[in-house]
Amino acid sequence: MNRDFDAVRRFILSRRSVVQGLASIPLVATLGGCAATVRAPSQDPIARNLAIAKKLYDGYHLAPQGGELRGVFDPADFAEGWTYFCPAEGGESTPATSAMAARANADFQRIRKRLPDYKMDDFSAWPTDFGCAWLWRANGHTSEGTLMEGWQALFIWTNAAGKVTRLEIFDDWHGFPQMMAYAWDVSLDEVTKTKDYGNSPWTPTPSSNYKGAPPAPPARPASARAANNLRIARGFYDAFHESVKLGYVPAPTNVDDWAADSIIFSAWSGTNKGKFLAYNNPRPNYMWDTMPDYKMDHFAAWPNDDGCIWRWLVNGHDKDGRYHEFWEQVGFRTNAEGKIARFEFYDGIGMAQTLGLNFKLPLEDVWDIRKFMAAMAKRG
Repeated sequence: MNRDFDAVRRFILSRRSVVQGLASIPLVATLGGCAATVRAPSQDPIARNLAIAKKLYDGYHLAPQGGELRGVFDPADFAEGWTYFCPAEGGESTPATSAMAARANADFQRIRKRLPDYKMDDFSAWPTDFGCAWLWRANGHTSEGTLMEGWQALFIWTNAAGKVTRLEIFDDWHGFPQMMAYAWDVSLDEVTKTKDYGNSPWTPTPSSNYKGAPPAPPARPASARAANNLRIARGFYDAFHESVKLGYVPAPTNVDDWAADSIIFSAWSGTNKGKFLAYNNPRPNYMWDTMPDYKMDHFAAWPNDDGCIWRWLVNGHDKDGRYHEFWEQVGFRTNAEGKIARFEFYDGIGMAQTLGLNFKLPLEDVWDIRKFMAAMAKRG
C-alpha cells in the first residue's frame, strides 16, 4: 500500500516484535489475543459462520501434543463441490473434504516434528451473514527454543444451508515461509516457488491463477453500521484501484473515520499509533517507478458491526513486461462511536519481490523496516 510517509515514519520508529506489540494491547475479546471486539452474534447465520471458523481454529489451537487435528475440514461444514483457493498452492481446486482433512493432518504432523508445539493463536474474526474472515498466528518453537511465527488470513463464503462454498487461505510474505522452510527442512526458494526469493533479479512469484468468480455477497450489509464500515473499506479500494487512471493516489479515508487513539498493526512494523489519512498533496504511487500499472484489483470485503476486513490482489508489470502480484489483507476494528480504533494489514509472498525490485533491496533489508524507510527517504 502507498502509505503517508510522515505517518509511517512516526509509527515505525517504535517498532516492536509481533508478540510484544500484541502484549501491549488490552484484551477485549475472548476468542484470541488481538485487540478486537468480537461480540456474540445475535443472528443465526452470523453465529453459524463464526462457529465454522472457530472450529477450524480450535482444531489447530487445541491439538494435543503428539495428537491429531480434530474438527478441521469437517465434512458437515462444507458443500459438495466447494472451491479452495490458496496462492501458495497454485490457485483454485475443488478437493474432497476428507482428502483436505487428511492432508491438513499430515502437514501438521510433519511440521510438529521440527516445531513440537506448533499451533495457531490470536484468533480474530469478522463474521457476517454470508461467511466469515479471520486471522491467526501460526507459531512454534525449535528444539533450541527459538520462536518461529507467521500470519495467515482465511475467508469463507457460505450458502443458505450454512455450508462452506469457498475457502481462501493467504500466507504472509516473511515469517510464514521462513517457518515452513525450517519445518520442512527445505530452502526458502522451494517454499515460495521463486528462484532467489527476495533477492536480485527479483523474479516474479508464480501467478496465483485466480479465476475471479467468488460468490457475490449481499447487495446490502446487514446493518447501517456494517454499511458504513464497508464504505470505509471501499474508499481504500477505490483510491488504489483507480489510481493508475487518475495518475495519482487520492485520499483513501479522512480524519473523521478514525479514533483519536487509533493504532496500526502489521507483522512487518509491529503495533504503533497512527492513521492513514488524506495526503497534503495528491502524489503518484512510488511503486510506479518500476511498475507503471501497479494497482489493486479483485476486492472482496466482510463488513460487520465491529469493523471490516478485505482482501485484494496487488499487481502490475515491471518495465521488462514481467507480471508481479501478491495478495494483501486489510482489516479494521471500530470503537463504540464507529471510528477506526485498530487498523491492520498483511501482505503475501510477492511483496518481497515487488518492493525489492522497486528499491533494489534484498529480502532482509526489506523486512528491516528501518532500512526500508531509509531507502524511501532517499527516494524523496
